[in-house]
Amino acid sequence: MPRETELPGIGSGQMATVEGSEFGLETSFRVLSYSGDEPLAPSSDVIGQEVEVFRGEVYVGRFLVESIDPGNRVVKLDDSAAGLLQNGDEFRSVLTFDSVNVLNRASLYANARIDAAAFLDPAASLSTVEGYVTAEDRSPYVTVGLEVAEVSAGSTLSVLVYGQDDLGLDRFELWIVGEVAPPLVVPLAGGQTDVSQAVAFPVPATLSAGRHVLAVAARDSSGQRTVRAVAFLVTAAPGLRTSLAAAVASESRPPRRLSSSVPRSIPRPAPVSGVGVSTRRHAETPPR
Repeated sequence: MPRETELPGIGSGQMATVEGSEFGLETSFRVLSYSGDEPLAPSSDVIGQEVEVFRGEVYVGRFLVESIDPGNRVVKLDDSAAGLLQNGDEFRSVLTFDSVNVLNRASLYANARIDAAAFLDPAASLSTVEGYVTAEDRSPYVTVGLEVAEVSAGSTLSVLVYGQDDLGLDRFELWIVGEVAPPLVVPLAGGQTDVSQAVAFPVPATLSAGRHVLAVAARDSSGQRTVRAVAFLVTAAPGLRTSLAAAVASESRPPRRLSSSVPRSIPRPAPVSGVGVSTRRHAETPPR
């Protein structure tokens, strides 16, 4: 039997409060339950990897691993996770590649979800924290980009979604993380395996100014789902910005002086007696 090659990751499980800190204000969490039996992977193996966080069916976000304490099962994420994590959230390690190829009779195991286009030979095997990936039905692959990453509330966010699946994609789903609203569903007819789709996503008029996260999911014909996310910025309404700028400009502009349309009289100098003024022009010497 061929030897199995393992890709390190921190697996999946449930988060818990780190003792001595208030959980919602920190970027670290303690692993309460864990998908693996062995201790967490050493910090050097997982620094820079990504972790997806879910709260039930709600996608919280994707964050980078900055450090890990295997003995105490404490994981520290990057600063963008501050204020977003809650006790009891579920986490899942993610390994991102352009593509993964498992050839001949090779066997590959990842203690994480693999975010890539996977290609397997018939006798090869690939397993992840989500289970076995077979040559017959792999999870969909999806990427997302924004035409403009700064919009105002009540406007439209232009999103470009690219999806790929071996058997066919069923739909794309888009939603704003943390907003209580049903996702925008984009059906994909005909079982397409390779799709680029431009989507006009309506930004709620009630969405607060600041940084928000748009999540995009691709579902294939068998119900498997892959989620990606991208951040965008909501600014103040254009009319408000214009009126504020005008108000600031008017405050900083110096006061105008009022001019009179009545010409001022200019006194003429008094004539001086005994002095005449010659009006004869002097002859000019022609050039030689």
